[in-house]
Amino acid sequence: GGDGGDGGDGGSPIPAYGTAPVADAGVLQGRVIESVNGPVGGGIGEGAGVATKGLNGGAFQDDDANGGNGEKKKRKHKYHIAVNPPKQHGVMRINGPTASFKPSEYFRQSLSRRALLRDAELTPRDLRRIDPYLLQTNNTPALLVSDQTIIVNLGVRVIVRPDHALLFEPDTATAQRFLESLKTRGETKVAPDGGGARGGDGGDHVDAMRDVSGLMSDSDLKDTPGGVGGAPIPFELEVVEAALQETTSQLYAKLEFCEARCRHVSESLRTSINPVVLEELRLTKQSLVELDSRAGAIRQVLLDTLDDDDDITDFTISSTAELMTEEKEDEEEEVENLIEYYLQQTETVHSAAEQLLENTRDLEESISVSLSSRRYEVSKLELTLSIATFAAACGALITGVFGMNLRSCLEMSITAFYLTCFLIVSGMGWIFRSIMKFAQRQKIL
Repeated sequence: GGDGGDGGDGGSPIPAYGTAPVADAGVLQGRVIESVNGPVGGGIGEGAGVATKGLNGGAFQDDDANGGNGEKKKRKHKYHIAVNPPKQHGVMRINGPTASFKPSEYFRQSLSRRALLRDAELTPRDLRRIDPYLLQTNNTPALLVSDQTIIVNLGVRVIVRPDHALLFEPDTATAQRFLESLKTRGETKVAPDGGGARGGDGGDHVDAMRDVSGLMSDSDLKDTPGGVGGAPIPFELEVVEAALQETTSQLYAKLEFCEARCRHVSESLRTSINPVVLEELRLTKQSLVELDSRAGAIRQVLLDTLDDDDDITDFTISSTAELMTEEKEDEEEEVENLIEYYLQQTETVHSAAEQLLENTRDLEESISVSLSSRRYEVSKLELTLSIATFAAACGALITGVFGMNLRSCLEMSITAFYLTCFLIVSGMGWIFRSIMKFAQRQKIL
């Protein structure tokens, strides 16, 4: 071949390749050439500074080091990025009766974020609505229905699937009460010992029953698919209702606590108004504001779910009923009845909290009026004392005049002494009464 360039001693020709070189990948703006058989030697041109890299162990070479002819190996630097290990989510797995592995059993699991997303078939955006590691989700209620998944964040954080549920933070008191309620519901499913409904195999037949006397009357239970004598209640509805029951129980407990505090504050204010009682009133109002906000947020979540026809239709994720059938309509009606009942409970708490909050604000206004009245009385007393002080100062002025070392021919007269004292006191009284009458005419007092 011809000359490869003008560098150094006239340049060295480019050696012939045994195989064609790999095309440039565009690294370093086209200045990295990768060879199949090894590093490329020789200069390509003076000042070109072409870095070459062999795929069979060749190191980087720089032709600028010796005017395009030298070959100086550059040392490779390895950079390691420290990555924190992903946080593990400690969850309680609640298997339903139809689970393929350990049906109707509860056990703990430790899942990474990726494993959790894969198990629940969720997107990271959906998981953020229930992730306990995110502080903004602590006070944000959520009840989301997606494809074969229900996300519940109503004080209890649960991901519900057709055959199992994942409970976050299972060691908290709220989660323990939720599990106890769910176990109690599971115990309502009884199996008869003697002859059952299926010939002589009654011992193998489980009659699914459920106590929903708080939701509907006995006559309604007989006609409802989830009632006595109807189809079993779906697993996801059991879990969601247990979560809603725990949520409303928390709301009612906080409402009772706030009512007791309001009564105590009202009784204390009847006797005296002191800083301790005022601080108790402030804390009570703060608790009522939190309760009102919490109940209102849960109420809005239930309303949004109830108003969304798609959510109602997809709520029974384990159902195999087809759309526009009587069975599907019965399931949707049951879901609506369930949400409507707890919506009424939440509205009751919300209304009671608003009423208590309004009473507390009225109590604050009455306290403000009472304190303003007291401040007015104190101001009147201060003004009266100021007028009396002014009158006394006028008398002291006359006394100071007589106290000067001047001859007035009255120093040795007893009568003049008593007469002067009488005149000074009378003048002070006249000044005081005159200023008081003026203040009353001006409606200052």
